[in-house]
Amino acid sequence: MTWKSHIAIAVAITLPFAPVLAPVAAFGATAPDWSEWILKFFGRRVTHRGVTHYVYIPIAIVLFAIAIAPIFPFLSPIVAAFGVGYLSHWFADALTVSGVPVSGASSYRVHFFGGRLRTGQAAEYLLALKTTPLTSPNFSLYLET
Repeated sequence: MTWKSHIAIAVAITLPFAPVLAPVAAFGATAPDWSEWILKFFGRRVTHRGVTHYVYIPIAIVLFAIAIAPIFPFLSPIVAAFGVGYLSHWFADALTVSGVPVSGASSYRVHFFGGRLRTGQAAEYLLALKTTPLTSPNFSLYLET
């Protein structure tokens, strides 16, 4: 999926619960891709949808957010929104033909619904559009806050 789609999906997931954290979720939704650039900058050989796309990374981030909640109640929701955005990236990529890895311990790649989406094609953008609040039948709920 493209960054536009990842951002749209993460924002759509976050808006009903914490609109102020939508930008953080959007940042998290792009993290698996921009973190590849950081690793490459520091000389680490990585492939796209490799180590930065392992599902345990966003799960660990969300669990970390839960763990620090009693100590850092202000920081915890920010970390959680980042983790949810990251996890939405993983689920969205699992809808594509390439799929996503679960971990480095296996070459198995997850494909939801048969992994029929191709990055950059109309179906991807239609999915992203349908998840956005503007196309939701309950859009008025977002305006009442």
